[in-house]
Amino acid sequence: MTTRRDFLTLAAAVLADAGVQSCCPTCPTGPGVRAAEMKQYCVTAVQTDPLWGAALRKQFQGLECMIGALNSVPQFQKVLGPEVRTRFLKLNKELASYSFSRTIAESWRLFYELTSRVHEYRNEQSRKSKIPVLAYNGHQHAARMWIDESRRRKLGPLVHFDTHDDMRGLNHPDRILKAVKLVRGGGKGRVKGLEGLVSGVHDHATPVSGGVLGVDFKDVVWCFPYWAYASEFGRRPMFYANVPDKKSSYGTFRLLHDKGEDRGRLLPTYSTMPWLETSTVKDQGLKKLTHRRPFRMSLIKTYPSNGVLRENERWEAMLRAVPAGPFVLDIDCDYFMSIDSNSGFNRNPDHKNTGSRKRQLAVDEYEKRLKKAQNLVDRRMRSFGRLIVKLRDHKRIPSIITIADSTYMPFASTLAGKGYWEYTPYEFAAYIHWKLRMMLADTYGRYGIGAGV
Repeated sequence: MTTRRDFLTLAAAVLADAGVQSCCPTCPTGPGVRAAEMKQYCVTAVQTDPLWGAALRKQFQGLECMIGALNSVPQFQKVLGPEVRTRFLKLNKELASYSFSRTIAESWRLFYELTSRVHEYRNEQSRKSKIPVLAYNGHQHAARMWIDESRRRKLGPLVHFDTHDDMRGLNHPDRILKAVKLVRGGGKGRVKGLEGLVSGVHDHATPVSGGVLGVDFKDVVWCFPYWAYASEFGRRPMFYANVPDKKSSYGTFRLLHDKGEDRGRLLPTYSTMPWLETSTVKDQGLKKLTHRRPFRMSLIKTYPSNGVLRENERWEAMLRAVPAGPFVLDIDCDYFMSIDSNSGFNRNPDHKNTGSRKRQLAVDEYEKRLKKAQNLVDRRMRSFGRLIVKLRDHKRIPSIITIADSTYMPFASTLAGKGYWEYTPYEFAAYIHWKLRMMLADTYGRYGIGAGV
C-alpha cells in the first residue's frame, strides 16, 4: 500500500518534471499533454484500503494532488481547472449527504484546508466577473480587496454581516494611505501597494476601519445576529479620525461619535463597540484630529432570538439603510455560528465519569452537539438567503462580494488560508463556505456573478 508520504513524494516528482516540460508550449509534451498526464497520475496513484471511507479518502487524495499541480504550474489551469472544480463539487455534495459525526467533522476540516488552497486561484478567476466573489480566511484582507476593486467600479455602501463589528482602530493611517495611492496607480505600484496593505491592515478586527480609510465609504451597515448583543439604530452620523493617544492599545485611527453632529443624542452603548464619544477626548486631542472620514452607520439585528423571524421588519430596516443600486456585500462566516459567542455550539463536553466510559460519553455528547449545530446553521443560512433575495428584488445588487472564513488555521500553505483566531468553528468552516457560494450563485447567477462554484 502506498503511504501518504510516498504518494506526495511521487506527485512532487512528476509535478516538477511536468513543470519543466510545460515551459515549452510548442513541444510535443507541452502543458496540455503534461497536465493530462498529471491528471491521470492523480487519479491512479492513491491509497486504497478495505475500511469505511476508502472511496472518500481516494477523492481527497486525488483532489489534493490536482490542487498542488494547479497552484504550482499556471499553464495547467486550462486542463486541471475544470477538473478541480468538478471534484470539489462532487466531494462537497458527498460530504453534505452525511449527518455530522466526529469523523465527518474532521473530513469537513480537511476539506476546508483544501478549499483555502484555491482561494487565490478562485479570486483571480472571479475578478473577471461582473460581480466578483473574493475569499480569504482572515477578515482583514477584505479591506485590501475593496480598495483594489474601487479602482475599477463604483462600490456603494458597505453591508457587513458579522457576529463582530470589526471596527477596531488602526495605526499609521499615513502609511496605509500611501499604499492605497500606489494601488490606485496600477501597474507595478499596485503590487507594492497591496503588499503594504497586508502589513498596514493586519488585524482581523479592522476591515471596516481599513475600508472607511481607504475607500471612504459613506454608509456602513452592520448586520448582526442576536448573540452579538448590539443595539440597533439607523443611519447615525459617525466618523473615523486619527486621535493622538500613546495609551491606545488598538490603534489611533479610531471610530468616533459627536453628539453635537447627531442632534444632541448619545449612541446606545454596549460592552464591545469600539467608538469614542468626542466629549471624552481632551480639547487638545480634538485639535489634533486628522484623517477625518465621516459616514452614516446603521446597526440591524438581522437574526432575532425569539425563534419567530420577524423578517418583514428586518427587510424594511435593510431597505431603509441600503439605497437602491450597488453595494459591497461582506460576509464573515461567523455570522452563522461563532465559537466565542452564545451562538449554539460548544465543543467541549464536561463529564464527571473517568476512563473509557468518560471518553465515550464525551464523543457521544460532541456528536449530538455537532448535529444540533448543523441544524442551527442550516436554519440561519436559509434566513440569510431570503434576506439577500429581498435585497435583489428591490434593486440592491452587490458590486463585489467578500467572504471571510474566520476559522483557526495558524499555519496554512497560503496567506489566503491562514487564520490565527477561531470564530467560525473549524468543523463548520467549509460547510458554511460552500453552502454560501452555492446560495450566492443561485441568487445572483443572472447578474454575472463569479461565485467560484
